[in-house]
Amino acid sequence: MASNDLKSGPNQDQPGSDGIGDTPYVINANNLDNYPLISPYTNTHMVGDLNGDGKVNLQDLVLLANAYSSKPGDATWNPSADLAPPYGIISLADLVTLALHYGQHNP
Repeated sequence: MASNDLKSGPNQDQPGSDGIGDTPYVINANNLDNYPLISPYTNTHMVGDLNGDGKVNLQDLVLLANAYSSKPGDATWNPSADLAPPYGIISLADLVTLALHYGQHNP
């Protein structure tokens, strides 16, 4: 099984868990899983649910607002907030997409 899940991000070097193990999992002498899942994958992601709590609410809106107008590489970039084209920048289109899903939640 995978290691702890204390980090997140494309290189597993940012604070916060994301369901992906922080250290590679050795499958055998010739195979390594660099991004092992901590638990089985289930597709419960909802558009606009940036923090993965199963609800699209004010917390998600705050995350998007904090990333607004950022691009990959910026300190405030949040790839979860990049919901709509043009991809690669958090823009009004992302805010509108979140707003269209605001209030939705998983049962």
